[in-house]
Amino acid sequence: MNLKGMLGNDNAYKRLFAQVMKNYNDDFEKTEQFGIDFDNLKAAPINRTRPAIAKYPILNKQENPTFKITVVYGDQDIYKSSKDFVLNRYPIAKVWTIKRSGHIPWLHNPTEYNTILKKHYLKISSH
Repeated sequence: MNLKGMLGNDNAYKRLFAQVMKNYNDDFEKTEQFGIDFDNLKAAPINRTRPAIAKYPILNKQENPTFKITVVYGDQDIYKSSKDFVLNRYPIAKVWTIKRSGHIPWLHNPTEYNTILKKHYLKISSH
């Protein structure tokens, strides 16, 4: 985490998040074209939220949820440990891996992402 951001500097977090977006997208899309505005990004809520999330109890495994679960990952996503956690928590989930995609598959490969999304909702509405 950015030390200046942790000390309350909004601009430090803006720079950090701009770099994160660049890292997520660099091999797929040029971040500059998005015109992302981080002006509303504020250090105080970030600094309160992160410790609150860390204190929250680990969510229980959902062996038989009463709802359908579809999980989507990019084939080049960088977050392996969180993926393992999600797949363990939802063992009955339908899991899709989108080719030519990183951490933001809806942006990197929207055609395949939209196809998966439609399959998820079409199957729900037909029950």
